[in-house]
Amino acid sequence: MINCGSRYSATVAGTPPTTTRHGWRVSSAAPLGLLPALALVAVNLVDGIESSLLIGVLPLLQDEWGFSDTLAGALPTAAAMTGLLMIIPAGYLADHFERTRLLAYVVGSWALLTVASSLATGFWVFFLIRAVLGSANSLDNPSSSSLVTDFYPPGSRSRVFAFQRTSWTVGSSIGVAMGGVLGETFGWRVPFLVMVGPGLLVAWWCWTLAEPARGGMEPGDIG
Repeated sequence: MINCGSRYSATVAGTPPTTTRHGWRVSSAAPLGLLPALALVAVNLVDGIESSLLIGVLPLLQDEWGFSDTLAGALPTAAAMTGLLMIIPAGYLADHFERTRLLAYVVGSWALLTVASSLATGFWVFFLIRAVLGSANSLDNPSSSSLVTDFYPPGSRSRVFAFQRTSWTVGSSIGVAMGGVLGETFGWRVPFLVMVGPGLLVAWWCWTLAEPARGGMEPGDIG
């Protein structure tokens, strides 16, 4: 046993190190459990799906509203640009407010804006909604990344972060397929409506998470 201080220790033979928190002996790989990691993965998964629905339904939108390929390309570009503008304010919010609550508000906003996407009556209304949604999608990144560092200690943090980031790519693939299949079968509005339920569920899940102490998972503070 290598002693790393009175409140943190690690074994040298490959056995998961343990620590004590509130009188319970738990694995230091996940002192607060796996549920926070699963919630953060769910946030990115829903984000990836919702963001990519547009790709799957875009030909259907062009058939209905008759806009050019140039305007079609402007839809994701506008979302990306508004998202870029929100990154720094999102970091400020993550530094000064409860991040679990911020995630709940942001994901809940996705759900409402997704409903608005399905109700759009023309291209420019849809364009505006997707631009606003792009800014909302960017608000979760600083909070999610910061929460990983405070829910999990250095020994497992990189793995949690890897799963969290991978979930967006998986969600993106699902979103394209889902938008195409549901759009062709039921109309382009349906894929957006389908995502409302999962979005609200993930928002509620984030709301139930207890806000972790900032810096509480650094080696000198675990215990």
